[in-house]
Amino acid sequence: MDRLRTARDRTGVIPRNRQRERAVDRAIAQLFLSGVSTEKMKLVTRRLLGWGFSAGTLWRMNRKLTREMRAWMDAPLTNDVIYLIVDGLDLPIRRRQPSKKSLLVAVGIMAAGNRRLLDVSIGNRESSASWKPFFEELKQRGLLGEALKIGIMGGLPGLEAAFREAFPRAEIQRCIVQKLPNIAARLPQKFQNESLVNVRNVFSASSRKGTLLSLAL
Repeated sequence: MDRLRTARDRTGVIPRNRQRERAVDRAIAQLFLSGVSTEKMKLVTRRLLGWGFSAGTLWRMNRKLTREMRAWMDAPLTNDVIYLIVDGLDLPIRRRQPSKKSLLVAVGIMAAGNRRLLDVSIGNRESSASWKPFFEELKQRGLLGEALKIGIMGGLPGLEAAFREAFPRAEIQRCIVQKLPNIAARLPQKFQNESLVNVRNVFSASSRKGTLLSLAL
């Protein structure tokens, strides 16, 4: 019998020196992003694969993730964003000791209707000083705001002030998710559920006529 010279699978040649599937690497990356510690990662890989990843292997995988993240954060942006959704999410962060920080997030809706995550950064969601460099970074990457119509955000004064300075021609709209509790707080409890259903119908109406019909119903 001829000796097998090149390792193959059903889809083609197995990459040289490849010791595990890429799917395993992606699963390990998801664990990293979920905040699993290195020691727990060793236990998980030992139980799943029969051997535990070394600290060096985990460090190299983490470094690769960091490079991919940095490349994504530095990638050019197109200037066809018409709606910009921005918010700060309070998340636990594990450094020397557990602490809470805000993750600043920007999601763009393009003229074609598709949605894209544009950028994330650690900062203070309440502070204009954190939002100003965040918006400046978006502009340096190509989002100049020439097509931008509306910025959708919560009622944070620092955020709104920084947005107006960065994109003065765009309007600001309060996020409905954060607006509904404010509306409910001003209504008697027995009317809240029905009233909030009507408010959601108003926000989701496709035209002014549809808004009037929602109010009539």
